[in-house]
This record gives sequence, C-alpha cells and structure tokens, in this order.
Amino acid sequence: MYALDQFKPGLQLRPSPTLPSGADGSFSSSLKEHPIGLGSLWPPKQLDLARRGLDDRAVSAKWDRLYFGQSLPSYTAKSSLVAVVRGIFRLADTSWRGALEFRVPQYSTKVRHMNVNRAVLYLGCFSIGIIAGLRSMTAPALVSWAVHFGWLDLSGSRLSFLGSRAAITILSLLALGELVADKLPRTPNRTDLGPLVFRVITGGFSSAAICASAHQPVVIGTILGVLGAIAGAFGGYKIRHRLVEVFGLPDFGVAVVEDIVAIGGGLLLVSHMF
Repeated sequence: MYALDQFKPGLQLRPSPTLPSGADGSFSSSLKEHPIGLGSLWPPKQLDLARRGLDDRAVSAKWDRLYFGQSLPSYTAKSSLVAVVRGIFRLADTSWRGALEFRVPQYSTKVRHMNVNRAVLYLGCFSIGIIAGLRSMTAPALVSWAVHFGWLDLSGSRLSFLGSRAAITILSLLALGELVADKLPRTPNRTDLGPLVFRVITGGFSSAAICASAHQPVVIGTILGVLGAIAGAFGGYKIRHRLVEVFGLPDFGVAVVEDIVAIGGGLLLVSHMF
C-alpha cells in the first residue's frame, strides 16, 4: 500500500506496511472499511495541507472519493473567506478603537522643543488671533489647556499660571458662556467697539503666550494676535451675515458651524502646529 509522505508538496507516495494494497500496487477499495481509516492516521489540518499540494484538482477529487466515498468540500476557499472576514473585522475594530481613544501627551514641566521656524510661529500667532476674533474666550481657553497638557511650555514665565487648574476652569467656563450668549438675539455685534476691543485683548494675550513659549519677543506676538483678532472679527461677521441674508441659511446653524471651526481649528493649532 502507499500513503502520503507527510508535509511534502505534491503527491508523494511511499510503501506503507500497515495498509493493504492490491497485487499490482494500486489502492484497494477496502480501505474505506479498514478499521484504522485514513482519518485516524492523518489529522484534518495535515490532510488539508497535503491535499493543497496536489496540483491536479481531478486527482484531489479522486483521492477524496477513494478514501471517503465522496468529494470533500473545498476548505481552501472557505478558509480564505473566513480569514478575509476576520481581517476586515479586526481592522475595523482597531481603527474604531484608535479613533475613539483620546490620547494626550504626559504632563511635564519641560515639554518638547517648539518649532523654531519663525514663519510657522508668526503664522500661528496670527491664526490664534483669528480664533479670538471668531470667539473671544475660546483662544485663551485653548492656550490654557495647551499649557496644562504640555503642548506649550511657559515654565519660568509670568504667564505660567495659564496651566493651573483655576485658570483652566475659569477660562473654560467663560468660553462656554460665550458660546451660549452668541446665540441670543440681543447679543451685540462683534464689530461693535466693546466686543471688538475685548477680542483684540484676548487675541493679543493668547498670541503673546505662544511667543513666550517659543522664547520669542512677546511684542511681535501681541501685534500679530491683535491683527488676527481684527481680521477674524470682521471676516467672521461678513461671512456669517452673507450666509444668513443672501443664502437664507438659519443663523443658529451658521453660528454652530462657526463654533466648531473656532474650537476645532484652535485645538489643531495649539496641539500640532508648534
């Protein structure tokens, strides 16, 4: 009798003294009734690996009919499909966990070095001023959170108090109150003298903190923050007024989108730009 040579590719036959064979060396049909049986000699996994080594599918089907009385189902296709499905679910699970997991750097008094490129720094100072022009308290609140998380380093500076819990709490509450007040009908326009001056102050202050973190002159940062606040205040007012008056969009919806832009843009700015 002949049996499969274990773990070798292709159909390898060798004499086997344990199994009967015909006089001419052919496979005996009595193997189906043999008390040992092929299944007891070969574990299913090894048998499947041996069957995959057969290049001729017709020979593989004949082998199945000879020892099992019928053709075996194609475990290769089924296993491949199961592997693909499992891989998709595993990838989706990993992606969702990574997206839902909010990671922040470990807090420390000495953080990574900021970007010393002055062009990037000054652009960031002007941009944080624009955020203050859109929402006056959002900019200093985000700068305070950035100092607390270690994204900005104000250690040894007079503005180091921005990283304290008291400053974070007060500025965050004021920012949330501004988001609510902005939706009220009696809220004055941001381009009026009082709201505009307040935006200029918060914009210049936030920009000065960023320059202090980079050990650059705070005067330049203050000027850029003031200019950015003026541009953000008038630009945001014009865009919002045009969307409501010309395109007929609801003012509340436009205001919510503006909130998202201010918070999301400011958060991206203080966490990744420097």
